[in-house]
Amino acid sequence: MTDLSKNDPAEQRANPGLTPRAKRFRWSFAALVGMGFAVGWLLRTTSYDAGKRAAMRPDHVEPSAVSDIVMTPLDNWTALAMAALFLFGMPLLSYLYLHYADEHERHANLWASTNALYAAMALAPAWHVLWMGRLVPPLNLWVVVVVSTLVSLVTWAWLKFRR
Repeated sequence: MTDLSKNDPAEQRANPGLTPRAKRFRWSFAALVGMGFAVGWLLRTTSYDAGKRAAMRPDHVEPSAVSDIVMTPLDNWTALAMAALFLFGMPLLSYLYLHYADEHERHANLWASTNALYAAMALAPAWHVLWMGRLVPPLNLWVVVVVSTLVSLVTWAWLKFRR
């Protein structure tokens, strides 16, 4: 007996599968995530050993697992490879991600990016002025990056998933 459910238009509307555009969108998103994992792996595996980390850590940074990863020097080739990933890979993969996104996704992403930029533009000068008044430690770029990324994530999720 032949399975007619695959040819039923109602079944196809209920379970359409992924369009080629949606597949490309998911692959571009996976490539962005993969680039993030590659950078994290490079940071973790090519940082200097623990003894050198402690000696090379800036004085104002408290020792922790995070500071050992992001605040210690890298060898030259690793630094060049990671800089190339950020300067060329990130814009290319971001372009591909937005190119294959639908209008709703693009709208949410652009608002999230704008709010993240505003957060960074507000936080960095405010922190610097507070540092000049000796109220906070020197500006930590990674805190600005993390805060602006969180603002972007919250904005994107709000616009993407609200009903």
